[in-house]
Amino acid sequence: MLLFIVVAVIVGYITWTYYSWRRLAHIPGPAFCGFTQLRQLYWIAQGQPAAHYAESCARYGKLVRVGPNQLITGDAEQWRKMGSIRSSYTRSNFFEAARFRRGEDSVLSMRDEKAHTDLRAKLGPGYSGKEVPGVEAIIDKSVTEFVELVQQYVSTREVFRPMDLSEKVNFFTLDVISALAFGEPFDNLRDDKDNPGIIGDTQRSITLLAIFHELPYVYLFLEKTGLLERLQAFLGDDFGFNKVFKIADAAVERRFGKAEKSYKLPEDKNDMMGSFIRHGLSRKQIENETVLQVLAGSDTTAGAIRSILVPLMSNAQAQKKLVEEIDRANITGVVVTDAEARNMPYLQACIKEGMRWQPPAPTLLSRKVPPEGDTINGLFVPGGTKIGWSGHAIHHDEDLFGPDADIFRPERWILCEDGGDCDSPSKLTQMNRVSELQFSYGRFRCLGEIVARIEINKILVELFRRFEVNSCNPLKVFEMNFSSDVFVQAGMWVRVTDRRRA
Repeated sequence: MLLFIVVAVIVGYITWTYYSWRRLAHIPGPAFCGFTQLRQLYWIAQGQPAAHYAESCARYGKLVRVGPNQLITGDAEQWRKMGSIRSSYTRSNFFEAARFRRGEDSVLSMRDEKAHTDLRAKLGPGYSGKEVPGVEAIIDKSVTEFVELVQQYVSTREVFRPMDLSEKVNFFTLDVISALAFGEPFDNLRDDKDNPGIIGDTQRSITLLAIFHELPYVYLFLEKTGLLERLQAFLGDDFGFNKVFKIADAAVERRFGKAEKSYKLPEDKNDMMGSFIRHGLSRKQIENETVLQVLAGSDTTAGAIRSILVPLMSNAQAQKKLVEEIDRANITGVVVTDAEARNMPYLQACIKEGMRWQPPAPTLLSRKVPPEGDTINGLFVPGGTKIGWSGHAIHHDEDLFGPDADIFRPERWILCEDGGDCDSPSKLTQMNRVSELQFSYGRFRCLGEIVARIEINKILVELFRRFEVNSCNPLKVFEMNFSSDVFVQAGMWVRVTDRRRA
């Protein structure tokens, strides 16, 4: 009997493997990817999946098979189409591994289309700032504290004070999102330390999360059997994501009270949590959304800021042009306004180019092909297939961005008549359409985009308005640099000098 079971399992596995390979055998990809996900998991373990996805697109085309049921696209218009309002593509099981607690969805993990749309509508006013008065003023406070902290690390001819800029940027984005989300900043910038103690631990946990996203059935097994909860309990409140859960729960408890069933409103605060309450979110929903805000709202924005800073620090000409534009703007306030920053064309070009050069979302964000299937780049893709994007391939497309697509060159975003080298308004429009995809598109567009763009505008202007920033080791900008769901970068040591004393 046992022998029969073993043989049946082996035959079943071989049959399933053959079927999985055959249904997508007409789509090119790296060797053995049609049979196993091991190569993809190896890329994640290496810490460079985004680079491998882009390399696969460069070698095999804009539609590539990287797993038995996993494709990636390097086609911007295809990715846009999949996210459009009328698209019948849905979120794949990739997102189920983004659940923070057993059986409880956030706006990131929710796959039910109607429920997802309804939840976005309730969250939108808070994220957009419509119900959070003084969003800019809240961000300005953190910008001011960031500048004051950087000032403490200014080097002179006599004294060298190296500063880990990646750490300070993380402090900044965490302080902003905590202040906006529940009205109380973590005060990382004030104290020059990771007060909640979550940066290092979440960085160490992120690779495991990326593996779960690509093996969601493993995550679901752990979740449904209760093993995930046991593992979290074993690791304790002070490990990795558990710290974030603890912080989020404490913030919600301060608002709702300790009673689990309590739904009183001690005070109707004008922060994001207050907006969520007014729009009818339950206590559990708010706990999950708060965890999402702290994790996704800080890491991705910090990654975007670093993706702009790194090439600027190694390109003296670009940094000089940016500083000259900032000086010409004659900013009179303590902190530049968002409107002023948006009217700086070279700044906006640097932002677009930095995020194009290294897209801050290296993960696949896979969608599910509708049951009737679809024809993509001339190839039929059966229903149920998962398709993710290669952000790097899309934003390094030489057909659109030219043969120097791998080079950081902000001038490509400015028309020739305005001092740049883009010779066609239609091409610039097309490039901008691709740039918009950094924050996803349509039904899946990032709710935090408005806040993130304000943060990026302000911190870049105020940093280069006051300081000259150079890498301590241009040959190794980061001590730690890998990607999984986000870019994990630490040890970005820089030498800062005060421009006003130069």
